[in-house]
Amino acid sequence: MLKKIIAALVLSAAVCPSAYAYTGVSDWAKEALDAAYESQLVPGGLYEADVSGAITKGECASLCVRFYEAHKNTELTPAANPFGDNVSDDVLKAVSAGITGAFGGSTFDEQAEATREEIADMLARTYAAVTGEEIYTEDKELFADDGEISQWARESVYFIQDKSIINIVGSNKFAPQRSGMTIQSALIAAYKMNELTGNAPEPEPGEDEKTTGEICLEMIPSINFGTQEEPVVNEESAVIVVNDATQADYDSYIETAKRLFPTFVYELPGQNYKAANGNYIINVTYLNGVFSAEVLTN
Repeated sequence: MLKKIIAALVLSAAVCPSAYAYTGVSDWAKEALDAAYESQLVPGGLYEADVSGAITKGECASLCVRFYEAHKNTELTPAANPFGDNVSDDVLKAVSAGITGAFGGSTFDEQAEATREEIADMLARTYAAVTGEEIYTEDKELFADDGEISQWARESVYFIQDKSIINIVGSNKFAPQRSGMTIQSALIAAYKMNELTGNAPEPEPGEDEKTTGEICLEMIPSINFGTQEEPVVNEESAVIVVNDATQADYDSYIETAKRLFPTFVYELPGQNYKAANGNYIINVTYLNGVFSAEVLTN
């Protein structure tokens, strides 16, 4: 069984009484998946996931950030948002570590299903960042569908397959543009990477554990408009207030909140929106140029 590695996101029992309450796992994958959860490789947003569902780009970025922070014994600082859409802090952390940002589009669209080449690229960059190993493609037999691999992902695809972290789909094909890789398959890929790179040192008791309020702060979607005040973090909530916001800023942000917190709770059109994501609620308000986004425990 893997040693527990540093948890970049540790939920207390009060917040998540059944931390490994995932569903949809295949019998053949259960042992490896349990090890991945016990090793704290799993982002909090996937603790109660149906792992038979397809992994999104945002979830893959979160998975890679957890892996990086654990092995580097550090916490990444979110980069400035280079995308044309609002994204989570985990995506911006992935940008700051060089894990993502290579897709070439003006938006990231973190709720879109990740393609196999996008997953391979993020995993390869994470592996290289943790180990210092260069991503290589020398002397590789070309896949039958080599011409379908995007140029920016080509080295990563061959590298990650050579490490047997992601396997071919048959007939010597990688299927780079195919989406729909399940969450459980992506978690098992991270489990394989952990075995190859060696486990990070086991932390001292209490080391790097985050409060519920700090977790709530991380779950507030990135804000790239107006003038932000200093975040306020309490025991079980966090809030960011933004001045000089516009109605268009609020409306755009609500669309992001709907994707990240899919369970509708309440809406006062144009002024207030509440939604839930498992054990957390987001409360977004706007009035006379003052915007606020709060995440609290459900």
